[in-house]
Amino acid sequence: MCLEWTYYFYNTIDVQIHSRLDGEVCPYSILDGLMCGKPVVSSYSQFYNGHIECIGNSGYTVDYKDIKEYSRILSKFL
Repeated sequence: MCLEWTYYFYNTIDVQIHSRLDGEVCPYSILDGLMCGKPVVSSYSQFYNGHIECIGNSGYTVDYKDIKEYSRILSKFL
């Protein structure tokens, strides 16, 4: 996918929601969203947490088992 379409997509959303049981080592999709200025909501993983380092203060991270907190954060964007 060319960068133009990537930026077009990210500029149509308000927040990027990420969830993956095994986490991310090199989270390019998250980096794309952050480069477009979108906050990211994600969770810690039992395995890989490279995405947590990338998100930093540019989004929200919760425990992967804490569905209520995940929902509470997402409700801010409704």
